[in-house]
Amino acid sequence: MAAATTLLFPAAARASGYMNPRVADPHGHPAMPNAYAIYFNPAAIGGMQGTHLLADGTLAWRTVDFTRRASALSPQTPATLNDPDYVAANTGDAHASNVIGIPFIAATTDFNQRNFFGGIGAYAPFGGATQFDTRAGFSGNAADGPQRWAIISGTQQGIYTTAAAGFRLPDERFSFALSGSLVFSSIVHYQARNLAGNDEISTEGRALIDVSGLQGAMSAGVYWEPLPDGQLRIGASYAVRPSFGEARLSGTLRQRYQSQDFDKDVDVLFTYPDVLRLGATTMPWGRTVELRLDAEYVTWSAFKRQCVVARGKACDLRPDGSEQNPGEVLIALRREWKNAVGLRAGAGFFVDEKTEIYGSAGFDTSAISKST
Repeated sequence: MAAATTLLFPAAARASGYMNPRVADPHGHPAMPNAYAIYFNPAAIGGMQGTHLLADGTLAWRTVDFTRRASALSPQTPATLNDPDYVAANTGDAHASNVIGIPFIAATTDFNQRNFFGGIGAYAPFGGATQFDTRAGFSGNAADGPQRWAIISGTQQGIYTTAAAGFRLPDERFSFALSGSLVFSSIVHYQARNLAGNDEISTEGRALIDVSGLQGAMSAGVYWEPLPDGQLRIGASYAVRPSFGEARLSGTLRQRYQSQDFDKDVDVLFTYPDVLRLGATTMPWGRTVELRLDAEYVTWSAFKRQCVVARGKACDLRPDGSEQNPGEVLIALRREWKNAVGLRAGAGFFVDEKTEIYGSAGFDTSAISKST
């Protein structure tokens, strides 16, 4: 029997999909020489002098409100629609309110010379978490809320550890660099389910998928200071998706029902995007005010589907969606996301050498297709 769970990446429909949009904001920029360049553009480390250490954390508060209406009900038989307990347990409002932390740790150095530079860092550019509140006035399974058939709780993370190295040309105005990363990805997703695939409360159980894996990734960048003293800085970088293609996370699918338990070793298959970044900064009025502009292009069109398969198997499907080898694909979710762009403009006002007041505003297009 092909028993599976539905996966949701718990994040808002932003330009960068489930990328953390506030990592190093607003100093994460492809043309700013700081330790955040480990992620945004490793070549911008070439604009720094000496050794720098960075420990940064961002707290994000996220709320979700969801209403499941009677039109979403899917009983085994139509007569169940007349059962008030069934209707009450599976319709109504759900709410989630979560605080998450987004860390960034990095170190950079020019090794006391002006041609070669490098850095290391750890950060979490991909990820999200959701934990829905329990419902007052309900007991048992129904207390997990009407949204429980899609998600009760879930986390998705992509944690990077990165090493970067680059070379600065003798005129000290142009740098290029490469970085390599080891990415730890994980998904934990918990939801209500029954074997028939409907929302009958009499046979309701629970499904938990817990998978993780390691992937390699890399990025390349260039950094240019066409005017002296940082009056104008230009940077560009290209980050290649983890696994350089389809990522495979391995773990278990555990399902618990009133009369039966199912445990299965599974893999989750999906594809991260590539990310192209461009940016520029300028100080047109001396060293008091810096104007900043950057853009990113994220190839989320690579995220066409998400599959749960038996351990070691592929997501082999025919054009009509049926399996090539029955029993190997437990579930295949059509995603069909779109490439997305983001644009941000900001400014920094330097009160003195150690104090800055800054801000930015941005615009994102959605990566998620309305059809899915």
